[in-house]
Amino acid sequence: MKYTTIIKAVDPKDGKIKTWGGPYIEALSIEDARSYCQNNGLGYCIVVGQLIAEIPCDDNGKPDFKEKIDFDVINLN
Repeated sequence: MKYTTIIKAVDPKDGKIKTWGGPYIEALSIEDARSYCQNNGLGYCIVVGQLIAEIPCDDNGKPDFKEKIDFDVINLN
């Protein structure tokens, strides 16, 4: 399964703490994903949950649900 992470850091443009999406982590459980981050130099990443779907945006920045990647279905196969 894939797990999502976030990174909280100071934005150099305005000096405010912001939250960005981090890398996806392949692991069997959320605990394994957290352990992977701690043991592989990604301790600054916060594992937030299982990746269920990705919904890309069209050229206008609006969600394009026709191109959705449903990881929930992929994980069942």
